[in-house]
Amino acid sequence: MAIPYLKQETGGDSKRACTDARDREFAAISNIDARRKAYPRVSIFRDFAEDRRTSMDIYADGLAGALRDFAGSRFEVCEQLPRPLKFVPGKTGSLRMRISRNLYYPWFARRHRGDVNHIVDHGYAHLLQTLDPNRTVVTVHDLIPLLSWKGCLPGPTRYPHRPVLFERALGYVRRAGCVVADSESTRKDLVEHCGCEAGRIRVAYPGVPSWCRVYSAAERREARRNFGLPDFETRLILITGSELQWYKNHPTCIRVLARLVESCPWPVKMVRTGGVSREWLQLLAETGMQPHFVQIPRLDRHTAMADIYNSVDCLLFPSWYEGFGWPPLEAMACGVPVITSNAASLPEIVGDAGLMCAPDDIEELTKGVFSLLRRDGLNERFTEAGLKRAARFTWRVYAEQICQIYDSLIGGASCC
Repeated sequence: MAIPYLKQETGGDSKRACTDARDREFAAISNIDARRKAYPRVSIFRDFAEDRRTSMDIYADGLAGALRDFAGSRFEVCEQLPRPLKFVPGKTGSLRMRISRNLYYPWFARRHRGDVNHIVDHGYAHLLQTLDPNRTVVTVHDLIPLLSWKGCLPGPTRYPHRPVLFERALGYVRRAGCVVADSESTRKDLVEHCGCEAGRIRVAYPGVPSWCRVYSAAERREARRNFGLPDFETRLILITGSELQWYKNHPTCIRVLARLVESCPWPVKMVRTGGVSREWLQLLAETGMQPHFVQIPRLDRHTAMADIYNSVDCLLFPSWYEGFGWPPLEAMACGVPVITSNAASLPEIVGDAGLMCAPDDIEELTKGVFSLLRRDGLNERFTEAGLKRAARFTWRVYAEQICQIYDSLIGGASCC
């Protein structure tokens, strides 16, 4: 009889142990829930992944990461990444995506709203249909479609039709409790062309992406080999953006390359990432620059851009307009000298850490690139200046500025 008695006691102890373990688990979960309730919830509404907007992904990744790293004890950060509806036929840009963006996403936003909401792309400001405007922040990066249609941008106008959907989005931007602009240039455009109240706009400069760094000489050689680029005797000039982004001013870059090929005593090639169009190939053929051009296919991840930056001698960026200007900032953070236009926000980002001239001044652009390709010390000077300049753009500072806005909106005060 002793053995059954002992088994019974052992079984009882086991049940009590299981009960205690469950109690501890429930207590831990309750503590987590209580802690979450103590922290205001920030819902970050991202673009659809199918949009494939690299700059928006870089911004959203940086914002969410910075808030978790530097404000995790103040806010519960929840990223909202929508998925397209599956029951509507079609591919990206088709009916399925239109319905998903304009009908489904607002419904999704209503279900996932937080104590404060942050729409990372002004193109999705229509989410304010279902979000509390007084507790919603919208980041505006640029007004290119509207400014181009109005004829306010130099260079060729590529918006012959009124950008109705963009204007609709801007109408919702005006309702937001706070609008964050990437630059003073964008803030000015918002006031002049969008009718936003200046007092509800905050300028905050995003930080350098975490993947930006300076490679060693061995890493740079390996990066060139991996992309099939020539050795370091050949000077490489990087241009960024697709031909659909007409404001990147690529035709001017080709004309600069043509002059450099004629005047440089060393081999020169121009490097560009992404796809190609018939018009682009035709331009290369007309100028005879196809042998001096290297096209790198679309990268599978934007962090691979660090390999590209560290493979080239300089970045040529004569853009007609930029709301912020990620490529010059990324290039400087990777130790690459930059030559840019003096248009829109670029002077704010580059300052005196790079060469700068008018976007249509082919002669000055050519002289500037030539001076950086000589490798006579000027390039090293701009490399150091660029690294110091890029170090001023940190996600820690950005997170602090954004958290101040969140606190103001949660407290019912003005964001400025």
